[in-house]
Parts: sequence; structure tokens; C-alpha cells
Amino acid sequence: MVQQVNDSFTVILLSKGDSPTVFLEANPLLWQGISSDGLTIVPDFKIPANQPVIKPKILSSLQSAYINIIPESDRWWYNDQELTFDANGNVTAPTAYVGLFKRDKVAGTLKVIDNLVSMTNKTPDTIKFEGVIETGGTTTVVSHTIRVQIEEMAGSTYSGQVQLSSTTIDAPDAVITATARLFAAAAEITTGFQVNYYEAVPLSQNPSGWEPFKPGSGKVVTIGAVDVDSRQLFKADFIVNSNVVSTVIFAIYDTQDPYMISMPFKTKYITKDESTTATLSLIDRKTGATVSGVTWEMWHQDTLGRIVDISTPVVNNVVTIKGSDLEQLNNEGEKIGSIRTYITATK
Repeated sequence: MVQQVNDSFTVILLSKGDSPTVFLEANPLLWQGISSDGLTIVPDFKIPANQPVIKPKILSSLQSAYINIIPESDRWWYNDQELTFDANGNVTAPTAYVGLFKRDKVAGTLKVIDNLVSMTNKTPDTIKFEGVIETGGTTTVVSHTIRVQIEEMAGSTYSGQVQLSSTTIDAPDAVITATARLFAAAAEITTGFQVNYYEAVPLSQNPSGWEPFKPGSGKVVTIGAVDVDSRQLFKADFIVNSNVVSTVIFAIYDTQDPYMISMPFKTKYITKDESTTATLSLIDRKTGATVSGVTWEMWHQDTLGRIVDISTPVVNNVVTIKGSDLEQLNNEGEKIGSIRTYITATK
């Protein structure tokens, strides 16, 4: 039976025979827009229904199941500054972050309870989680970081967002709902636009790297286990007056698949004079063993999902990206700045 596994650069943690994979899920949207005058913020995190809850999910390959952190071992950072909480979960330090978050030490979650965007904070933030698990006869520290999308919205600026009911498919009958939402000038638009969804495919299947996914679904599309092999990339194009005004790329993981792609890093920063090399391997989730006899296919895209070329040819499971590759100009005459490498491993 042919097994196909898809992924893009991520980090896989290996410890004591186990390979725990950490996800951070936020629901509702962990995104905020602000008008240029600062008078309008959407969504307003002061409203309870809009407050995102950030939940860690830790998958143990040794146990082939999700595992919980050791109670009250969770730690949280906002923009690289660790948060301190009182017995009720309220932030006590740093002083600037008091009133922004609420920790649930029983559930091991963090809720955003006030607006993060402001006239002095109009760029993306980060929230980092760290916790301790017990697996394979030992305790292991796991961590993950999630991005807080923040942007200024002025005039006719559009920002599309895709709200996911989950990012992981954990059972054969699990279904994830993706809901497209469009904002402009710090207000949500509910009519007058359409959304086309796409799934990432190898270039041998489509030279663009994308194919329509469930055409005609409208703003809401469902994603099941049959649609995902290990990790699947999707794209949503938001269209107003026949023009694409915003594009969102998101990933869904199927944690049931027997194999996963192991890579040396998730994100790597290099200067124009540097290069970085990633050597990939296919791993058996249960045993941690490297799988042999794998056929690899890789392709590269910019932040809008457009195909780009790199100067060093990919050889089997090894890809090298140079700083000069990042200086290529896009269709708008700007440096692309970022390359995402997509991988298909066939066994």
C-alpha cells in the first residue's frame, strides 16, 4: 500500500524514545485589527465571546495518544516575557501585562481577556507555552509558540482570516470546520465577498502547487481525515469584485497517520550571505525508527503561495536555501523575504 505524507518545515522533538509533538490551538481567532485612528478594534477581546483560549495539545508517539502535562507545570510568555499569575489565574507581572490574560491551571490553558492591539502595538506578537510531561519513564519539558496576528487596517485594506474549529484530526470521523471571515478598515464584512479554498499538491500534480478544494463550499468548508495526510496545507482566497484581496494559508494535521516527516528546524533565520540546509527523514510514529525506501518531492512558495525557485537543486531528502534566494523579487517588485518548502514523502 502506498503511503503519502505531506509537511512543511516544522520541528520534531525526540526524547527518550518518545517523540511528543506539541500543538497550540486558539479559538476564537487570535487576531486583531485596529483602525488608523485607534478608535475601532476588531474583534474586541473585552467581549467574552471574542476571547481566545489557547490550549496545548501534546501527542505522544510512544503512547499513540494525547497526554496531559503534569498539573500546574504550565508556564506562559508574552513577547518573550514570562507571565506570573496569582492563585486565581490573574497576571501579576510584568506590570504592563496585568489584566490581559487569565490562566486556568487545571485545564492548562491561557485566555486573552483584553485587547492586545493598541496605537503603540500594531505588529504581531507571540505567546509561548512550556509544560512538563511524563512519558517513557522520564519527565520531559515541551514547548511551543503561537503567533498573535495584529495589524493596522486603514481605508480599503482587507484582511482575511480563517477560523478553525481545531487544527488536528484525532479520529477517523473527526471533522474540522474552517470559517472564512473578512475585515476592512477594522470592521467585519459579512456580505459582498466570496472565498475559494485550495489544497497544496505536488508540482507534478499541478504546476501552481495548488488545486481547488471542495469548490462551491462558500465561506465555510469541512475538512476530514480523508483530506489530510499527516499535515496538509490549505489556502483561502478572498475575492471582492473579482479581485483577490487577501490570501490565508493554514495547516491541518492528521495525528493518526503512522508516519511523520522529521526536520532539523521549523523556522530558520539567515542573512543574505548565509545558507541553511535541511536533511529530512520519514519517521515511524510508534517506534521512532527511520523509514527507508522513501521518494521525496519538494517545492517552494512565497508567503502568498506562489511558486519560487531556489538556486541549489534539491537532492533526494536534502534541501539548501541561500540568503540570495530570499532576495528574489516578487511580482510586485519587492524582495520575497521568506520561502516555505513543502514536502511530499511517498513510501
